[in-house]
Amino acid sequence: MEHLKRLLGKITVLQVIIIAVVVLCAGLAMAGIIEPVTAALPLVGIGAVKVRDELCHVRTLKYTHSGATVVDTIYYLNGMVLLAMNSALANVENVFVCSGLIEYTKVSAQAWTGGQKIYWDNTAAKFTNVYAIGCILAGYASEPAANPSTTGFIVLDPSMRAASSPSHSVIAAGTSVAEVDADAEVVIVITGAAATDVATATLRAATNAVSVTKAVLTADTLTVTLSGNGGAGTTVDYMVSRAVI
Repeated sequence: MEHLKRLLGKITVLQVIIIAVVVLCAGLAMAGIIEPVTAALPLVGIGAVKVRDELCHVRTLKYTHSGATVVDTIYYLNGMVLLAMNSALANVENVFVCSGLIEYTKVSAQAWTGGQKIYWDNTAAKFTNVYAIGCILAGYASEPAANPSTTGFIVLDPSMRAASSPSHSVIAAGTSVAEVDADAEVVIVITGAAATDVATATLRAATNAVSVTKAVLTADTLTVTLSGNGGAGTTVDYMVSRAVI
């Protein structure tokens, strides 16, 4: 008894409070009211379960979108690929991740390697390692992803897209299929091209002495007009570029 009195006399008020808090938390955990914290829990971030980086490495920005935004959804805004952290109504400010590690839907039938450039396909609403018209460079793969797999780890890195600031980027280029031109026109199908894109064309080969007089874009089609019938083996080199958003 005397020993217990001496021990209690050495315990300060602060120590009593700490002991009481520890005992209370242990009791609540045993009762199932709270769950013990473990190192294996994934980082949730500011409400977005798809954020997989430490908060000190995540960069966010505030943006008021003209349309409604949904949590955990990718948006392409002002030339950046952004992840919405919350849901918000149209014209209501929301918070978006602009830089950092996320996990998101990818093209299943692709194998990724760490460090590989990753693009956002705004039409398919998936990330891909294959560039196509309409895809935006978003960042790089932080680790390999198997084929097949439904999601991948991507480090959003707007600096990769902003490393150079060209006014336009090339979305298609190539040489037309050789034809026997008898109408002074070479029509080239370019899926994804728009009338607002910019096209250039030069004559590569022709039987007759002709030249390019006009290159006109419409949706998915480039029509190259020649100064006359090109004849057998007529081919045209072309390039289509699009203003950087």
